Amino acid sequence: MKKFITTLVVGMVIVSIVVVAGFQTVSAADKKVSMWTWKLAYMPGFEAVAKAYEKQTGVKVEISPFYPDQTYKQKVAAAMAANTLPDVLHWWGVRDPEFVEQAINMKDIFTADWQKQFYPVSLPAVTVAQTDIDNWASDKETAPYKKNLKAGDIAGIPLDVGGFYIFYGNKKLIAKAGLDPAKKPADFEEFVAMIKTVKEKTGVAGLTYGGKFADLWRNWAAVGHFAMANGPEGFAKLLKRESKMSDPENLRVLQALEMLAKNGLLQPGLLNLTIDDADAAFFAGKTAFDLGGSFTMSTLIALGMNPDDVVIYALPPLRGGKYMAWKNNPFTLTMMSVMKNSPVKDDALGFVKFLCSPDGAALFASGAYTIPAVDLGAAGKGEQLPAALKPIIASFVSEPDYFNQMKAMQGGIDKDFAIGAYQEWRVFDSGTQKIVAGAATAADIAADFDKAMEAEKAKK
Repeated sequence: MKKFITTLVVGMVIVSIVVVAGFQTVSAADKKVSMWTWKLAYMPGFEAVAKAYEKQTGVKVEISPFYPDQTYKQKVAAAMAANTLPDVLHWWGVRDPEFVEQAINMKDIFTADWQKQFYPVSLPAVTVAQTDIDNWASDKETAPYKKNLKAGDIAGIPLDVGGFYIFYGNKKLIAKAGLDPAKKPADFEEFVAMIKTVKEKTGVAGLTYGGKFADLWRNWAAVGHFAMANGPEGFAKLLKRESKMSDPENLRVLQALEMLAKNGLLQPGLLNLTIDDADAAFFAGKTAFDLGGSFTMSTLIALGMNPDDVVIYALPPLRGGKYMAWKNNPFTLTMMSVMKNSPVKDDALGFVKFLCSPDGAALFASGAYTIPAVDLGAAGKGEQLPAALKPIIASFVSEPDYFNQMKAMQGGIDKDFAIGAYQEWRVFDSGTQKIVAGAATAADIAADFDKAMEAEKAKK
C-alpha cells in the first residue's frame, strides 16, 4: 500500500507538471518551438537563427515551409478553424491578419526601446492606427474580428523590409556583350539601349517580369517613372484627374514600356509568366535582365544563383525628368507572430525576440538575402549584410520618397487612395499588357485612359 501511495503521489506530481492552465506543456528536455513559413528562400536564414537560438537556450525550433502562397494561406485557415496553429507564424506584414484573435498582442512586449532598433517605416505597417479603427467601424463589410481591435495593437513584429523598382542584370551576359556591368545607365533610354546591345551580342532575350499580373508594370516601374518624370505634384495632378494621360509628360511613361516592346526586348511569352516564372528564367540565363524588388534576390539565391553574378540597378529615370535618381521608402514585407495557446509561449517569444535583434537579424539576412526590419547600419552591424544587398539599401531613404510625397498631397484624392480602385487605372493596367502584346500603342492606351477618366468624372 505504501508503495502504491508513493507511486500515486509521484504520478500526480508529474501530471501537475505536464498540465498547466489547461494547456499541455512539455519537459525541458523535449522543448520544441514549431514555426510555419511559406518563404522557401528564407529557410537558410531561419535555420541559421534557429541553430544559434538552440545553442544559447537548448530549445529547438522546427520550421515547416508550405509553398506556394495560396497553399500556405489555406493551411493557416484550416489550422485557425481547428485551433492548431503553430507556436510561431511567419506572415505578410499587415495590421489585421486573419489570425489576429489567436495571436499574442505584442503591444506591451514590443517596447519603445526595442522599436528604436528598427527602420521607423516598418512599424506603422504592423500597428493598428486610430484611422483604421474609424474606417472599420464605418464599413459595413468589415470582418467582425477587426472591430475588436484597438489603436496600438500589434499582432506581429516586423521581420524584413523592401521595395520595388529594381532591375537585376546578369553580369556575365552584360560583359559578354562588351559592356561594363558596373556602369549604371544614366536614364531609362540608356538602359533600353543597354538591353538591346546585350540581346544583339549574346542572342539572349532582354527583360523579363511577371507579365501575367496586369498591375505589375505599374506597381514596379511606371509609378516610379511618373513620380520622377513629373515630380510628386505632377503625379498628384494626374491622380486628381486634373491632367490627361495623353499629355506629353504623362504619355512618355507608357512610351517607356513601348520602347521595350517595339524593339523586341521583352521575353517571349511574357504575359503568361508569373513572378516566379520570370525569376526562374533569369536564373537559367534565358534573359539578361529581371524586373523585381529587394525580395527578388533571396529567390535568385534560393534557385542557386551566385550573387556575384548579379548586378543591381535602381529604376533608371526617364531622360529629362524632374528627378534623375530614384529614392525609395522601404516597406514592411513580412512579420513574426506568436500564438496565445502555445504551450511554449515564452520560448516562442524568446525566439522571435532573438530573430528580431541585431545579432539574429544579421544571421537571418545573411542566409535569406532579404533586408531585415532591424536597421543593422544603425546597430553597427551593417557590414554583416551580404554585399549583394547593399546597393538596394543604398536606395532607401528615411524622408518621404516621391510616391509618399504625392500621397501627402491628397487634396481631391480619396482618403483611402488606391490606384487600382480607380477605373482609369484599370484601363492603364490592361493597356500595358496590350502594349506588350503589340495589340495597341502607348497613344491608344492613353486615349482609352482619358476616356475612362472623363466618364468617372461625370459620375461625380
